[in-house]
Order: sequence, then C-alpha cells, then structure tokens
Amino acid sequence: MNWDKIMKKKIVRKTVAIHPIMDYYVRLVQSILTQQLAAEGIDVDVSYSVALNYMLLWVILAVAHNGLMNNPEVLETLWDFLYDKKTIERLNLAEMEARFTERIRKITITLREKIKAEE
Repeated sequence: MNWDKIMKKKIVRKTVAIHPIMDYYVRLVQSILTQQLAAEGIDVDVSYSVALNYMLLWVILAVAHNGLMNNPEVLETLWDFLYDKKTIERLNLAEMEARFTERIRKITITLREKIKAEE
C-alpha cells in the first residue's frame, strides 16, 4: 500500500447513517477526548468527525495488532493522531463545510418554494 499517496489525498466527506448506540459512543468518546485534552492544556476542538475517526482508527490498529486495543504501538499512534492539530483542523473544517453546504441547500430550497408560492 502506498501510504504517502493516500495521505496526500483530501479529506473525504460522506454522509452516513449512524445507529443510536454508535452515536452514543461517538459522543462519549468526543466528550472524553475533549476533557482529556483540556486537562493537558491543549486547545483542540474535538468534533464528531474527529471522535469517529479516532474510534475507527483505534479498531483498525487493534485488529492489525491481533486485537490488542491497549498495544503500546496502537495507543502511541492514537495519541499522535489526536495531537496532530493540522489533521484535526482539516477534519473539523470538512465537517463545518458539509454543515454549511447542507444549510445553504435547505435555505435555497425554502426560498425557491416561497418564490413559487408567491407567483
């Protein structure tokens, strides 16, 4: 696998359906990471996307290390991910852009319907 090539790609924005149980744990991880970083004096916004990526990365790395969730290499990589402010900011920006685009789409639809109704 060519990781350098993969890492040069832009953030992929997708809309996905999340089961309520999964949503609960993503939000729980989001809260825990936010508290952990704040306790360390690190000012990073842990968005829903960051928490979800963190969880997925943890599982992927654990599987790669024979299912050991607390493998030192796995944990070190997770912290490297979390402390990589540039990556976190990119994820947060992608999430904000997606929210903004969706909001503009809804406003546009509402305005078009209003104009049609007035004609």
